[in-house]
Parts: sequence; C-alpha cells; structure tokens
Amino acid sequence: MVGFDLPVYSKRQQFMVTEPVAHLFKPFLITFSRQVSVQQTPHGSILMGGGDPKEPASFNVEAS
Repeated sequence: MVGFDLPVYSKRQQFMVTEPVAHLFKPFLITFSRQVSVQQTPHGSILMGGGDPKEPASFNVEAS
C-alpha cells in the first residue's frame, strides 16, 4: 500500500518463568549476538530464554 516491501520473518524462541522472587533488577537485558533475554516482571517472576542464532528464520513451532 505504501510502495515498499518490509521483510518480516519469525524466529523460534523458548522461555522459562520462575516463581516470584525479591526484586533483583529493573532493566530488560538482551544480547542480540546470542539471542538471549532476561526480564523481571513487576510481579517478581523472571522470564529468561532465547533462540538459536544459527537456526534459519521459519515458521517452525516445534519445541527444541
């Protein structure tokens, strides 16, 4: 509609969630080179995970 293609693709990732814990950190931590991220929610749970940087983009939804 606007005259250009925007390349959009998906990358498979897996995350784990902890039980709520005392506050450890505020920022959302991410490393693009290893595709790993860590975040503590306001509730106290910690979300951590990522994907395999060597895996090609696809619509694969299988667990690895």
